[in-house]
Order: sequence, then C-alpha cells, then structure tokens
Amino acid sequence: AEIAAAKAASAAPGGLAGTYTYNAGARSLSIKPGKTLTMSDGTYYFSTMDVKGTIAVAPGATVKIYMDGDFQANSTAKINTTGKPAQMQFYCRGAKFTVNGAAEIRSVVYAPESQMELNGGGSFYGAFIASDIQENGGSQFHYDRSLRNLGGGTLTRVALKEL
Repeated sequence: AEIAAAKAASAAPGGLAGTYTYNAGARSLSIKPGKTLTMSDGTYYFSTMDVKGTIAVAPGATVKIYMDGDFQANSTAKINTTGKPAQMQFYCRGAKFTVNGAAEIRSVVYAPESQMELNGGGSFYGAFIASDIQENGGSQFHYDRSLRNLGGGTLTRVALKEL
C-alpha cells in the first residue's frame, strides 16, 4: 500500500534538479558518472535506480524513495555523502539493493524482501534491513546509532550477521 501511495504522489520529476535521466513511462532513474542530481524534500517512486554519479539531498530536506525494482550504485556513485543517513530513506520491494566498487552511500534502507549486496570496497553508512546480506571484496558498513529510534519505534535485533 505504501509503494502504491508513493507511486501516485511521487515528487518525480518535479523535485529533481541537475543532470539525470528519468524515464517517465518506466519511472526509472539513472545518473551517469560525473553528473549530479539534487533531490528536494519529499516522497519519490522509481521502478529502478542505476546510480553512477552523485545524488545530493537539498539542505534541510528528507527524501523517501519507494521502489519495487532493483537499486544499483556503481563504483563512481556518491549518495548523500554530505548528509545524515536519516535524510535519505529507501523502501524497497525489488530483488536486489547493490552497492559496487568504491561507491559510497549514507542512508537507511528498508528492504525486507530484497538481497543486499556490498561488493568490491563500497562503503555504506546508516542502517539497513534486508532478507539476505552479501559482502564481497572488503566493503565497509558503518551503523549510525542515531537511527535506532527513526520513525518513533524501536527495532529489536532478532538476528545479526557480522560483515
């Protein structure tokens, strides 16, 4: 229901500024290497995201992204690197959420039906929930303790996989 609501009320493409490719029919987003997308405050829906450039969050904004397809950040991707993880929130129902190479991402990812992959030296700062987590090639995960009460609730750890 939340993804359907986000799809109906998505701020894309109006809340997007910079250089990016948005396919309105497929509702997919891609950012090429060396290009920057700035996202204003709001809720967004994308079917898929392919990030090779930079995503910045506008000052003071909180961005919530809902997806029902795959997310991929490749080696040149820098996502919310100057903001706090709580400012960039992903809610995913796709098969995979992948961070490859030297990509850096600061966010919260809620993807309980998705596989999370950190490959080849990527860095993730924040928190995530996924059905399966794979780490390959020296990737780094840094948990942000300030996120433990995000959304007003408290998460209880039921399983921990050391990366």
